[in-house]
Amino acid sequence: MKLGEVCEIVMGQSPKGDTYNHIENGYPLLNGPTEFGAQHPNCTLWTTSPKKMCQTGDLIFCVRGSTTGRMNWADQPYCLGRGVGAFRAKTGKQSDNRFIFYQITMRLKSLLAQSNGSVFPNLNISDFYNFEIDWPNSENRLTITSLLGALDDKIENNRQLNETLEVMARAIFKSWFVDFEPVHAKAAGNTPAHMDTKTAALFPSSFDDDGLPKGWKESKFEDLIEFKNGYAFKSKELSKDVKTNFAILKMGHIKVGGGLNENYKTDYLISEASPKMEKYILETGDILMSMTDMKDNVRLLGHTALFYKQNVNFLVNQRVGLIKAKKEIANYPYIYCLTNNKTFLYEIRKRANSGVQVNLSTDGIKTTPTIIPPLSLMVKFGSLTHPIFESIFNSSKENQTLASLRDTLLAKLMSGEIHVKEADREVEAAV
Repeated sequence: MKLGEVCEIVMGQSPKGDTYNHIENGYPLLNGPTEFGAQHPNCTLWTTSPKKMCQTGDLIFCVRGSTTGRMNWADQPYCLGRGVGAFRAKTGKQSDNRFIFYQITMRLKSLLAQSNGSVFPNLNISDFYNFEIDWPNSENRLTITSLLGALDDKIENNRQLNETLEVMARAIFKSWFVDFEPVHAKAAGNTPAHMDTKTAALFPSSFDDDGLPKGWKESKFEDLIEFKNGYAFKSKELSKDVKTNFAILKMGHIKVGGGLNENYKTDYLISEASPKMEKYILETGDILMSMTDMKDNVRLLGHTALFYKQNVNFLVNQRVGLIKAKKEIANYPYIYCLTNNKTFLYEIRKRANSGVQVNLSTDGIKTTPTIIPPLSLMVKFGSLTHPIFESIFNSSKENQTLASLRDTLLAKLMSGEIHVKEADREVEAAV
């Protein structure tokens, strides 16, 4: 069947004549190339007079720019701006929306091949209407969707758990090293909440005249870390289609707000890494910082992602800063939480060079003022939160395995290579 025969398709448009504001009043305006997050949309404008709309449960699709082909589910109604389309099965069943998602996922490369655009791919409504997909009977669609959906549900549960765990780690960091809550408690003659006696003893019970806890100091970020800029790869050295043992980590792999965007389209180094590239190979615990952003919409600049070792080697690209905690001085959980804290971000962004783009220099990053607590407290924070991040890494690796199994089973089920019962056993074993 053609997609247009089984699916309602709504294409967004550039806002014209409506009143848009930065206050959450009305419907959020979703613009694909700049605001379509890996897990949920990141909207900055709202309108009270929407035109092109999607409904809760619709499949949203980026149709232009560097994020073309990225998909997500509408968790509420959105006003669709230019660069976004929405799909809704004509049957009205959410399970069929999900089946359409699997069909597009399986044929995404073929769909993108139909796009136009000299720099980035662009898809129009006719590309979608005429795009051919498999459309078995209702019972088979539901069976396939249920099987693959079990894997996606497990992936989503892992993602939500990881998000919760990271929020916990950041909350501890803010309490200890930004709000100084244990110090305030001891200064008032109280025992710090949710803390054992040995940990509480690591905090002072008073402040110096500069407002810092007694014994703490303000220094430079470079006292805690080792820093270098990424490698300047040439476009002819890279490929999106030929997968090799060396992948390239770019700024798109860093999420707004911090964290690793594992859904970002990865380029691969066509040849083996040369000796001069080896120092740019990433290890678990390496921290990657975005060094460039757009002047009129600074959202990513300075945010960091925490890397973990994967099935292929990742090399860090130009304009991504590679940060390693200095051994015996700091640890990666401490540095990661520090760099995504609002106070640190404010300080580091003040040091950006402004032009059409805003850019962070190596010197600007290194000299960012940083409060340094005693080593014993940084070590304690690391020992407390290291298991949290290890759990996040393990869940993320499991998600990669589950996603690979989902894609493999989809292709085999649709081709008849594997029977539903066989697929069911593999899904049951995985989840």
